[in-house]
Amino acid sequence: MKNFTEKEILLEIKSLLPLVTNRERVYIDKRNYIIAILFYKFKYTEKEISDLLKLTTFRLSRPSVSIAKRQAGMYIKENDARFLRNIADLYKKFPYDVPETAVNGIDAHLNTPISLKCNKRLEKYSRKYSITKNQAVRKLLESGLKIDESGYTVKLVRE
Repeated sequence: MKNFTEKEILLEIKSLLPLVTNRERVYIDKRNYIIAILFYKFKYTEKEISDLLKLTTFRLSRPSVSIAKRQAGMYIKENDARFLRNIADLYKKFPYDVPETAVNGIDAHLNTPISLKCNKRLEKYSRKYSITKNQAVRKLLESGLKIDESGYTVKLVRE
């Protein structure tokens, strides 16, 4: 791996800057890769990175920096072709293996499409127990998984 300095990375930020605030993925991917390098390789804190970028068109809060650094690792782990294409030139200049951060707790998201009928049943259930749909899904999954782990066999009855 080629060695590069902190100063080279900071100068690269200047060349990455769009003229105006921009949400195009090509800029965001490059920015996130640079943020990950600053955080993981050069041990910058999220606050230091945030303060550094506040004077640029990237203006990021500390929580946004936290997400950005993890997103780079996530895209690399998933082998996201678009992300890898967007950072290809940066990777040649600054090769770095961004850690594939594990997502735990409340940050772990699962997106699953469900039918309209199932969605209406979920809404009815959540209204009945005065909870959100997310809480209802968690409650139903937990109770279903407890049954499965206890060794009981569940007989499905058709309605």
